[in-house]
Amino acid sequence: MKKNLLYILLFAMSLTSCGDFLELYPKTQLNDGDFYKTEDDVKMGLYGLMNTLQHSVDNIYSTFIYMSDEGDTGGGPGEGGYGLDLFQFDSNNCPNWWGGEWNLGMYEGIARANLLLSKLDGATMTDAARTRLRAEITFARMVFYYYMFIGYEQFVLIDRIILPDEMYSVPKASREDCYKFIMNDLDNTIIGNLPVTVPDEECGRYINDAAIVMKAKMILFARDESRYAEALNDMRQIINSKRYDLLPDFSRIWLQEGEFCQESIMEFVYTEKANSNDWGGYINGVCNNLPTWCSGRGIVDPRSAEEGGLGDGWGQATVKRNVYDWYEEGDTRREGTFIDYAVEAQKVRDLGYEVDFHVDDNQISFDGFGNYKYHARKGYTSATSYLNYNNNFRFLRFADVLLLGTELDIRANGTASAEGQGWYSRIRKRAFGDDNHTPDLTKMNKQEALDVIFNERGLEFAYELHRWIDLMRFDKGAEILGEKGWTEKYRYMPISQMDLDEADGNLTQNPGWSK
Repeated sequence: MKKNLLYILLFAMSLTSCGDFLELYPKTQLNDGDFYKTEDDVKMGLYGLMNTLQHSVDNIYSTFIYMSDEGDTGGGPGEGGYGLDLFQFDSNNCPNWWGGEWNLGMYEGIARANLLLSKLDGATMTDAARTRLRAEITFARMVFYYYMFIGYEQFVLIDRIILPDEMYSVPKASREDCYKFIMNDLDNTIIGNLPVTVPDEECGRYINDAAIVMKAKMILFARDESRYAEALNDMRQIINSKRYDLLPDFSRIWLQEGEFCQESIMEFVYTEKANSNDWGGYINGVCNNLPTWCSGRGIVDPRSAEEGGLGDGWGQATVKRNVYDWYEEGDTRREGTFIDYAVEAQKVRDLGYEVDFHVDDNQISFDGFGNYKYHARKGYTSATSYLNYNNNFRFLRFADVLLLGTELDIRANGTASAEGQGWYSRIRKRAFGDDNHTPDLTKMNKQEALDVIFNERGLEFAYELHRWIDLMRFDKGAEILGEKGWTEKYRYMPISQMDLDEADGNLTQNPGWSK
């Protein structure tokens, strides 16, 4: 770990609203030997760690979109995504989550977390503050390891500060040990030590229910049947707590007014205040680049922010018509997931503008749709656009708790109970506005009911970083992705050849890619 830590952007705690939780600070180099003496020092380190997590998950988002059936590579002619959408990659040209010296990969965040944990006991603060900060830092590290667990069959576990020459000398752990490590952090350090709720000025800091939901996701992905009943009860307790509810209008979730709404459990908070046009803010996870990344190319929209005017972008991860066609007529989630650019053009004409709405069609696999959830919108960015959007990323929603609860009910009991059916029905009623569009899971066998839940998750969480994970844990890879070139080999990513070369024999390729 480098001695000098560069903090470009840090969260501010003295603000009064969720929307202002982030603030820009002057560039400051902090030497870890002279810093982390007080609670505020450690908080600053925590916020830097949170920024790193946000940026890392941004990168995973694009990888998972490309590899799932939600989108193609997109972009302009000649642009590519490592052949991810057609599974034409190997260890020489794969997405490098490990990061090469870990400076852009998962291990940068893990190293940051380990540094903070090592400094925590020496900093001046109350025992209660120390316990909470330890849980928050460990939670962030757990999320890094959660995505490592999804992405790699085996990986290195590091829970301490290591020197640069030790980077590639730590051996990989078995998959079982990786799972035990993550669950031990959740059970013994995180859950029960995070607050149940936070005041408005702390919106964006981690809460206990977020950790409980992540625990359920770990149990399901690891297929730990011995803990299904426990996870089911956890989801039941969150549902029965009445702390959350579904926002009646699905499309409002994705607007500024929907940030930290009644459905929100965890969001990544972004600000446009960095006002960076040199990638500085984006690289540190403070400005949200996702709206630019996924929005249509060359958009010209004369409408104002108040009229719903759209911004343009790079056209990455093309939104596909076949996904649009998943939705039945009357399912309001379709309008809250897709922007139909032809409809937007008509809205502009109806307003009487002399300038027409325009979007370029020189985008790979372009079908005339945009990503409603994270599209670039006027009024959501600074004067210097592109890299400075303030759209929050909805990381965990109450809808996920309802569907995870229903799924666990089916997996634990062999079929859906009336309780599980009730949770599922809430999702369908919000989508259609009535009780007439809800299949009866209690009359289905286990596999039939699980297939319904899998499809429902696709409708509810399209373009939210869920689809690839669901495809793998429901074992739908061959069925749905086979035509794209998926085989069992691609269930996990290969370790980058760059990292294998740097390790000089101390790191070996994972089993599925070693031949």
